[in-house]
Amino acid sequence: MGNESGDGRIMEEIGGLLVHAKQAQAALDKGLAAQAQQAEAIARLIIHAELVLKQLRAEAEQIGARAQQAGTEAVRDQVRESLSANVGKAAGIAFAPLVNGFTQQIEDARRAASNRSRRAGGEIF
Repeated sequence: MGNESGDGRIMEEIGGLLVHAKQAQAALDKGLAAQAQQAEAIARLIIHAELVLKQLRAEAEQIGARAQQAGTEAVRDQVRESLSANVGKAAGIAFAPLVNGFTQQIEDARRAASNRSRRAGGEIF
């Protein structure tokens, strides 16, 4: 009988170990499933981050292009203003004698008209 009780105890221990092994396996499977879900979530986050990064790059390129265009337009406006001012000065310098000549001719014409008016006032036609 000693052998039977020893065998029974061993069988109980084996049964307990099997139950414990099944519980450990279930916990391990649950942990692996949770890790798989986390890995999938991380993969989705990486894909999302790549898309966001791609959008940010595209927006940065657009901002850079707009900034370059704005800079170009600002420079163009500055050049245009500078050229306009310089052309205005140059035109003023170039046409000053001509304008002075016209001004003198207009003044001469006024004097002549004034003189004629005075003479006509004194003369009878």
